[in-house]
Amino acid sequence: MPTVKQRVLVALTATIIVAVSGALAGDLFGRFITLKLMERRLLRDVARASTESEIRLTESGFALESMRASSYAPCSDTELTFFRAVIFNAKYMKDAGRMSDGNIDCSASVGRPRIPCRRPSRNLPSSATPMSTPALLSTRRTI
Repeated sequence: MPTVKQRVLVALTATIIVAVSGALAGDLFGRFITLKLMERRLLRDVARASTESEIRLTESGFALESMRASSYAPCSDTELTFFRAVIFNAKYMKDAGRMSDGNIDCSASVGRPRIPCRRPSRNLPSSATPMSTPALLSTRRTI
């Protein structure tokens, strides 16, 4: 017959083994659930980002095509007003304008810049090219 000390030792050992096993099982289950939830969220976010990207590209394409088809004199006040109207109605575009020989001739936000603006040197896959506007950056205001 086991003694009281042996019974307590067996019960304590069994309790410790069950507690450690439960903790490990809970940890593994928690990690599994977390990974599955994060995978679902990631797929949802990728789908949303892809849809938004497609919307932005479509909007940019329509806006740039309407600007390219402008019947106004290049960089005239009426054309700049037209460009501003197109940009104002666009949700995702911030600026657009005319370029020639790598120089920005005019844009909806700057108008006709006093300082020549050059197109950034990086290559882009689409016809939409970002521009830097030193005319905006050079105006310093003191408060």
